[in-house]
Amino acid sequence: MAREHRRSEKLLALKNPSELKGFVSDLEIDPTRAYNLSKEAIIAYTKGLTKALVARDMRANSVSPAPVATAILGDFMSSLGDRAVNALALPGWAASALEDAQVIVFMASEESHWIKGHNILVDGDVSAMITADALDLHFDE
Repeated sequence: MAREHRRSEKLLALKNPSELKGFVSDLEIDPTRAYNLSKEAIIAYTKGLTKALVARDMRANSVSPAPVATAILGDFMSSLGDRAVNALALPGWAASALEDAQVIVFMASEESHWIKGHNILVDGDVSAMITADALDLHFDE
């Protein structure tokens, strides 16, 4: 994550879209890294906006969904390979667009006014399960 974070800082520091091609080439950004980097950049940008927006009584949050059952799911799974296949296997199915939309609607509502500058994982607990496995935390009955 730290490596991707440094890359997202560099990406967000670009001043002109014409610099993007050189950035991708110099850092050898392949399609999988591009996907990871785009998500990290959105999260970093959201956090970077927070202080200025709070001062204006506004807020920003981002949402990171797991695979979603849409027409591009097959392409998504193919492009990310084993990582996506393994992530989808944890909950056992892809989320529906409605499931993700419900979270986004809540985040846009007044009821979530105290949540500011966060990335909301809408991933069927995929991240929690990966973290639990990495930390060897299993509390099965």
